[in-house]
Amino acid sequence: MVSMLFGEKSLPGKERCLAGRSASIDIVAKHLITGQPMTPPFESHFHCAFFAMGCFWGAERRFWEQPGIHATVVG
Repeated sequence: MVSMLFGEKSLPGKERCLAGRSASIDIVAKHLITGQPMTPPFESHFHCAFFAMGCFWGAERRFWEQPGIHATVVG
């Protein structure tokens, strides 16, 4: 992966990354805009995708507008 901002040409090592969480964060049961469930279990025909973007809420809104999108979560 190339970082244009810092000129790095590889992913950072574990020592430079933030530690993970031992438990998931608390979130609301249903999306405040779409009303869709925010946590599994989801129906078996749904698939999951992860995207990393800058302005999460602006980008999330674009996903709401797409046909076939069931739930979106940012954070």
